[in-house]
Amino acid sequence: MIKKQKAMKTFSNKSTDNQSVDNPDRSLDSLINELKEKDEKARKFFRNFSILMTVLVFFYFGLLVINPDNELTINQRIAGICYVIAFIAGAFMYRKEYNKLSIKNYNRPLLTILKEQTEKFRIFSKRFFKLLIVPVILNIGLSIAPPRYIPTDWPQMKRILFLQVVFWTVMIIAGVIGYFVTRKKNKPFLDSINGIIKDLEK
Repeated sequence: MIKKQKAMKTFSNKSTDNQSVDNPDRSLDSLINELKEKDEKARKFFRNFSILMTVLVFFYFGLLVINPDNELTINQRIAGICYVIAFIAGAFMYRKEYNKLSIKNYNRPLLTILKEQTEKFRIFSKRFFKLLIVPVILNIGLSIAPPRYIPTDWPQMKRILFLQVVFWTVMIIAGVIGYFVTRKKNKPFLDSINGIIKDLEK
């Protein structure tokens, strides 16, 4: 109980809410409510991206896989299959994250819940490596049928290497920007969470 009171004092000092430190249960309720709000935002994000990925599955399946256009090459059709597989994987993983948040139990030990929350903001978390499969498969598809803006008179290896540099540079820049923007936006909340974790682990 002493640890919990100390942890709630840490949260009250760092939170934007003016909660009374004399009422740790009230502070705990405030913390749980804030966790729920952030999880609800994440839940909507995963739901929307799952829908987007599903739409892209049907789009590329119709455009490059079953399209009867005779001008489509075999490589373009294989690339289309890669895109479909990538977006199916993405839709499945985003839906899985959505479902996990939909049934999340907030009655578990506080320390467990808080550690799960900080795990979401780690740049090399388990979820990161799972989601990495999407750009990897997309990259395979692009390598099989490189975009038309890459000069066709280049040797095949040069075209592929150029594509790899451009593709992964864009992915890395977008990922780093997204990570730091999200982390900066959530820094006050994360500082509070990390402070509570340290108090509970003492």
